[in-house]
Amino acid sequence: MKIQRLRTVSKLVLTVGDVARVLAIRPASAVVFCHRAVKTGELLRLQRNRYMLRERWEHLSREERWRVANLLQVPSYISLTTALADHDLTTQVQPAYVESIAVHRSQVIEVGGTVFKYVKIAPALYFGFVRRDGVFIATPEKALADCVYLSSLHRYHLDWSSLETSRVNVAAVRRVLRRYPRRTQQWWAQQWTT
Repeated sequence: MKIQRLRTVSKLVLTVGDVARVLAIRPASAVVFCHRAVKTGELLRLQRNRYMLRERWEHLSREERWRVANLLQVPSYISLTTALADHDLTTQVQPAYVESIAVHRSQVIEVGGTVFKYVKIAPALYFGFVRRDGVFIATPEKALADCVYLSSLHRYHLDWSSLETSRVNVAAVRRVLRRYPRRTQQWWAQQWTT
């Protein structure tokens, strides 16, 4: 069966080209196969030309889901409350909700019950992330700086009461915020002192 052959592929996300190559069929036939496999529930369509075996999707680890987030919009990195929770800086947990920073466009993509939210920022502010286990994720300070920046523009709501303030490296956050607009730095100073 064709789906069994696709199970042998180690790639997390499959393109139509991958399907055509593995099944040894023409790309046009691979498009038809993918469309039918989505209808039968064997494949999950992530976005145009990106698919995943439904059974693989249902058993994804958190890091694999984040890897998918990085792939759905390139370039992007995991940030905001999603990254703060990973760095144990907030008690707020967002199951089935992944927040990322991107430079191309803001958008929300819903796939298989998971919401992938991308917030666009200026290219000059696209820094402060690392690659960990194949996932691009903001450093703790950068994740908080992204929250502060977007909150200062009224484009994001950070639940300050859930922030683990004793774990925040205030000096490091201030260093990161030096690259942000003055308005953001002032907003941070007001929030941090109250």
